[in-house]
Amino acid sequence: MTEPRPVSATSVDPLSIDFRASCGRGAQLMVRSRDPGAVELPRGQQEHMLYCSVGTPVDGLPVVSSLQTEQGEWSWQNCPTNHITFVPAGYPMSWDWNYRSSSIHLTLPPGLIDGMAQEIGEPWKAAALRPQFRVFDQHLATLLGELHAEVSLSENGADLSVTSLINLVGVRLLRSAEVSDKAPTESAGATVSAVRLAQAVEYLSDRVGDRVTLEELAQAVGMSPFHFSRSFKKATGLPPHEFHIQLRISRARELLRTRTRLPVAQIAADLGFADENHLRRHFKRVVGMSPAAFRKSR
Repeated sequence: MTEPRPVSATSVDPLSIDFRASCGRGAQLMVRSRDPGAVELPRGQQEHMLYCSVGTPVDGLPVVSSLQTEQGEWSWQNCPTNHITFVPAGYPMSWDWNYRSSSIHLTLPPGLIDGMAQEIGEPWKAAALRPQFRVFDQHLATLLGELHAEVSLSENGADLSVTSLINLVGVRLLRSAEVSDKAPTESAGATVSAVRLAQAVEYLSDRVGDRVTLEELAQAVGMSPFHFSRSFKKATGLPPHEFHIQLRISRARELLRTRTRLPVAQIAADLGFADENHLRRHFKRVVGMSPAAFRKSR
């Protein structure tokens, strides 16, 4: 009898997929809607799977779901509400549920997380990734929501916002791993110098309207992408993608003040936003009002 093999976490029922996109470096994001059902993975999955789910009860049925793993069996009598589940690659399990599920799924190749761990410099075994089932983690839920918003507007899934968010997810998962009793630490020489920081800021400022990847930004200052991203945030208080967005919003404010006849859609295009709605979402988040309201208030 043939031994069952791990299945790909991306090989799911296509009818359950509302949205699917690449996040670069082998990662993939999906938005799924599923009716009551069951999943059985006797050898687990080839990729790590992280997802945030919301459940809706089926009329007339008491909510129930159950999970079986090699470590035991669990059951719940309530629907998930923005709850996080993380299933490491190769983790055997079976799960059934009787509610309607809507979820954001992120699949991560083991090599991607292994590479992050090596850059961090921690002693590392892939088996140390700790599974998490139906836990409330607002930070991870927010990251997945932001990733969905950005990747849905990204042309190639590898821009600065998307790759930076993937790194943040990876760090969060590594910090939950049972590899040590302390948070990951920087390896020697991983801090960004004042000269490199100035180079990075200048690089982003000169390309405020261009699509910039984390890899090319890190290469411009002679650092690995992962160490650069963490060091840049430590030095500036912002991850590189958010710093770039702040530069764009600052430039948008200037254009809204001085170019009163320039359409907001044109400003969005000139500054590298996917469309006017993309600019509006970030502008309102940063400034507290829409571009149109800001223009009227000047």
